[in-house]
Amino acid sequence: MKNLRTKFILEAAEKLGKFSIEILDFLITSQPKHYKKIRRKMLYGAFYDELFEKPKKLSHEEYKKLEEQRFYNLLNHLQKEGLVRRSKEEKNSFWSITDKGKKKLKFINEQFALKLPSKSYKKENDNNLKIIIFDIPEDDSRKRKWLRNNLVALNFSKLQKSVWIGSIKLPKDFIEDLKIMDIFQYIEIFSVNRTGTIGREK
Repeated sequence: MKNLRTKFILEAAEKLGKFSIEILDFLITSQPKHYKKIRRKMLYGAFYDELFEKPKKLSHEEYKKLEEQRFYNLLNHLQKEGLVRRSKEEKNSFWSITDKGKKKLKFINEQFALKLPSKSYKKENDNNLKIIIFDIPEDDSRKRKWLRNNLVALNFSKLQKSVWIGSIKLPKDFIEDLKIMDIFQYIEIFSVNRTGTIGREK
C-alpha cells in the first residue's frame, strides 16, 4: 500500500509540475469509482476498514481531519526522502517532484508492471450464467494468463479461446483488480438469465 500511495503522489507531481493539497484532492476525486476506493485506501491506510468496511465509529469531521493529516504526513515523508520538494507561494504550500523522485517513480512503475495480484477470490453462486469475452493485447500476455488462471479458480470453463462461461458472481475485488491492472477495457461481460435474455454487464 505504501508504494501505491507513493506512486499516485509522484505521478501527480510529474504530470502537474507542482500541486497543492486541494489540487491533488480534486484530481483524485474526479477519477472513476474504482480509483475513489484506491483514494480512500491511500488516505486512510490502516483506518480504511474501520471507516468504510465496518460500521462507522468516527464522525464525518473526524475522518475529514484524518484525511487531511494523512495527506500532509505522506507528503512530508516524501519530502524527507528527497522525492518531492516544497515551496511556499503567499500562504499556500506547493509540492513538485525531484530528479530522485522521478527515478523512484520509474522504479515503482517497473515493479508494478511485474507484480500481479495473488489472492483467492470468494465464490458466490449466481442464478444467471456469465459469459466473459476478452481480447487482451500480446504485450499484456502475463495479465492474460493471470485472468485465465483466475477464471479457472472461479469455476469458469473455456468455451473457446477467449470466451469463458460460468455461474459464479464475479467478486467486486476481482473486478477492481482488473481495473487496477488496466485490462478491464479489453473485457466484455454478459449475463444470461433463466428466460434466455442476454444483458451486457460491461
